[in-house]
Amino acid sequence: MVAKERKLNGVEEPWWIDFPSLDICKAVCPDVLHGLHKAFKDHCVAWHINLVGKLELDACFQHLPKFPISQWTGKEHRDLQHSILPALVGAVPSQALRATQAELDFIYMAQYCSHTEETLSQLMEYNKIWHLNKNIFITTGAQRGKKGTIPHFHIPKFGATTNFTTETPECYHIEYAKKAYRGVSKKDYTEQMVRWLDHQEKLHYFE
Repeated sequence: MVAKERKLNGVEEPWWIDFPSLDICKAVCPDVLHGLHKAFKDHCVAWHINLVGKLELDACFQHLPKFPISQWTGKEHRDLQHSILPALVGAVPSQALRATQAELDFIYMAQYCSHTEETLSQLMEYNKIWHLNKNIFITTGAQRGKKGTIPHFHIPKFGATTNFTTETPECYHIEYAKKAYRGVSKKDYTEQMVRWLDHQEKLHYFE
């Protein structure tokens, strides 16, 4: 109804609405880059910055190449993961180090092309170590993002991460976000982008 009120083409009855056993939220699975590497930088690394301060962490990384502020690639994420534990030694509490090491071990093992009962058991053990030590981020107030404290940190479990790819959504991101953004005035752009996409769809079907 909201879409129609704005004279947009809304999808009020999606194709999956009559599937009783389908949870559409679980259809969008994380991949290695976004579900593991980016999540580590956006959460765990951000909490360490909150814990010791940006200047202190910068000093720990002063001998490393500077990382770009935006447009991180998988290589930059992996380089950060390779270097962060030695940089944190002596700067953060031991609990924070154990939690970070467990998360990194989880990330590395989760990237196996296939899993056995043994590797799954080890992943559960890494996850257990993380939860046993994560309280240090909570008690110190380090577990917070741009919108305040993060209530929980959930790692979805859908099998081997190599089964997932963001190639399709990344393509849609270019078609439906970047191109739309370039086609508007950059001010109050959200509604303009939706209208621009609506116009493009109507032109497509008109042709």
